[in-house]
Amino acid sequence: MKNLKYHMAVIMAAALLFALSLTAASVAMAGIVYMSEDGYYRAGSYSFYNSSLCRDTTDDYAERVFNEYFQLYREPFKNAEEAFRLQQFDMEFAPEKTNFLFSVTDPAGKVLLSNLQHTSVGQQRTYEYALDGADYLLNAYVKAPIAAADRYDMAFRIFSVLYSMRYILIGILAAAILSGGILFVFLMNAAGHRRGQEGVVLSGQDRIPLDLYGAAAALGLLLILRASGELGRRMSHVWTENIWQAALLCLLSMAASFISLAACMTIAARLKMGRWWKNTIVYRILSLIAKGFGLIGNILKTLISQLPLLWKTTGAYAVYLLTNGLFVILFFMSIDSVGEILIPVLWLLFNLSVLAGLCLATLQLDKLKKGGEKIAAGDFNWKVDTRGMVWDFKAHGESLNSIGDGMAKAVEEHLKSERLKTELITNVSHDLKTPLTSIVNYVDLLKKEKIENQNVLEYIEVLD
Repeated sequence: MKNLKYHMAVIMAAALLFALSLTAASVAMAGIVYMSEDGYYRAGSYSFYNSSLCRDTTDDYAERVFNEYFQLYREPFKNAEEAFRLQQFDMEFAPEKTNFLFSVTDPAGKVLLSNLQHTSVGQQRTYEYALDGADYLLNAYVKAPIAAADRYDMAFRIFSVLYSMRYILIGILAAAILSGGILFVFLMNAAGHRRGQEGVVLSGQDRIPLDLYGAAAALGLLLILRASGELGRRMSHVWTENIWQAALLCLLSMAASFISLAACMTIAARLKMGRWWKNTIVYRILSLIAKGFGLIGNILKTLISQLPLLWKTTGAYAVYLLTNGLFVILFFMSIDSVGEILIPVLWLLFNLSVLAGLCLATLQLDKLKKGGEKIAAGDFNWKVDTRGMVWDFKAHGESLNSIGDGMAKAVEEHLKSERLKTELITNVSHDLKTPLTSIVNYVDLLKKEKIENQNVLEYIEVLD
């Protein structure tokens, strides 16, 4: 089972099953919500004649009878086409061929058009219509039981299936959610893995920039949602005649499932690979912008670093004055608006920021002052802490540290030279001491001798 995630056929089968599970869950949820709102789960008796399927079919028949059949019937003169259409209506609404019985009456209660017969009915509804300034009533009845093969027959069949499956759909929903969850976990685990290759391997879709991929997926889902909404709107009335639209909705639901699953799998693969944000258009654009700003910043830094400190100070003060002047102009331009309060607040924050910067500069100068005093006092090992320092302050601190290092090195070299001199003198003294001692001893011995030679005596006197 652990190696199944490396088999492409298994992954594709799991993806198909996941889409089917999600579609089944969507259909089951829609059916449960529809039946719950329509009363399928209410305690007590509930029949087809209480359902919206029956009511919607009756509403549609009533509209056709009054707006088409009745208005054609009351026309005094009819051409051949109209006579044929009327004959078709007579055949369609013949009592033995329809489950819809009706009577159209005028304000006086006179029956103008009817197909009523003595039979049991399961539903009765009354409709009011206005035509040519007069009000009409249409009394509609639905036969019980459903006998004729008309729209009621199809609606009754659908009702029977739904009613018998009202509790089964709950089980289907739970099973679809459970199986879909298991398949989703498996597919997320399989994302980024390929048979015969170690580690995470990105596929073609994983190399598409993530934000571009997400935008395309969102657009696809939006189009599917709009198409589904349009289909649902058209199915909202007498949807028993539009079974193909229901099938198309299921196909759209599966397409949405595949798009969502593909998006989740590519996200999972990118997360496993790490540094997923680098494969986005936004990151690339921001990187280019950052490089551009960095290049401009380096150029400005180089130019500014070449300027004397006096010019830098003068320029900073000029920028400060111009900014305050801009705040004054904006304040007068925003009088009697929200800017009248906002601009002074921003001006105060700006000046507080400048004050904080001056305090920081003062603290850094104090560090430099203490460092110079320590070095001047002979403490060449003292180091100025340049962390947090900026611009010329940091450069000056590093210069002081370099001076201290140089002085310490010079002192160390001087001491080393003195030690070498002392060692040299000691060694030379030691080397001379032995022969001199021998000479002195031999001179003493020669002085004890009776020497007649005058030259030798002079030599002895010199050595003595």
